[in-house]
Amino acid sequence: MNTTTPLWKALAALVERESFWLRRQASLLCKRRVAIFSAGATAQSFYNTLLADWGIEAEFFIDNNPDLENKLIHNKAVRRDPWVKIPDFCDEYAVIVATSGEYYKQIAAQLDEIGLTAYMHYDAFVACSLYEQYKSITELLEDDLSKASYLAAIYSLLTGDNRFIQFRGDPYFDVKGFIRNGAEIIVDAGAFVGDTVEEYFRRGITGLKIYAFEPSSNVIAALKARVSRLIVEWALKEDDIVIVSAGIGAKTEIVRLSLGVDSMLRKTAPGINSEYQVYSLDDYFADKKAFTLLKSDIEGMELELIKGAKGIIRNSKPKMALSIYHSPHDFFQIPEYIKSLVPQYKMWVRNHDSDSQDTILYCMVEGGLRDEIK
Repeated sequence: MNTTTPLWKALAALVERESFWLRRQASLLCKRRVAIFSAGATAQSFYNTLLADWGIEAEFFIDNNPDLENKLIHNKAVRRDPWVKIPDFCDEYAVIVATSGEYYKQIAAQLDEIGLTAYMHYDAFVACSLYEQYKSITELLEDDLSKASYLAAIYSLLTGDNRFIQFRGDPYFDVKGFIRNGAEIIVDAGAFVGDTVEEYFRRGITGLKIYAFEPSSNVIAALKARVSRLIVEWALKEDDIVIVSAGIGAKTEIVRLSLGVDSMLRKTAPGINSEYQVYSLDDYFADKKAFTLLKSDIEGMELELIKGAKGIIRNSKPKMALSIYHSPHDFFQIPEYIKSLVPQYKMWVRNHDSDSQDTILYCMVEGGLRDEIK
């Protein structure tokens, strides 16, 4: 008899343990005065989360960029080296580092050097409070690999340790049978320069109609050039690939956005005057045949996208491949909301990078994948 404990169960125990200890640490941090390290978009968003979910108002932002010093964000000053000017800083303040893991180690080393022990990465701070929600989502997943992949990503959020990531290359194509030949109507949300669009044809998938949504003017020219080439190389009809120079959200509107070359879609701070079209998919497809497959990587706007497509999702139940790694909340809010719309959806998770980045939730109704996912 095989008595080996499945990896996902071992990971579940690790996640439970780390969540418990980190909640204690977060509770101690919350008893101090709080500053947020970084003044970027992530930090600005976290300021609101910290206030709304914990009732804690950060006193100021910290950033090493001298050009940001004394600027105001949420009416809070940005400071450099506040420990130089504030007596007993290390005894009175807690710092939450709200930037990518890539920079966290550098900032942690900086805080260690000044003798500050009361600091955490914002992913860990948020994720440790969501243990029960993560546990409930784990129970919804269809196979052991999905559960292990999901829990490994959560463990990475909590600790920054990627050793348990179940790396699977080939995002969107690793799941066998998910994309099939035939009359597949695909929404590529966050098409970027068309790399995924090209993969559909390179793999010989036929009978496709693709709507490539990309709001960033920085990359739309590259996307158009690639699509023009694909139409010639693969003898496609002109309307087999439709480029939509717009974002996708909960409703159709013109919004003020900040767009980078990585297709990041974020509402701007006052004073930045860039306006872009955003569609809800329900509105965009009101006079078109509904899409059968949705691929989305739009920098944390996935939940808004789903809200704007809930009519099609309820009525047509398309297959979906959704990025859930942009926020600790996305790991449970996205699958939870999808299940609320269509309880029959089956769900799988795969890690398509060597860290928690590119963790994708695959959703499909009525089998077909259970025996094909490897």
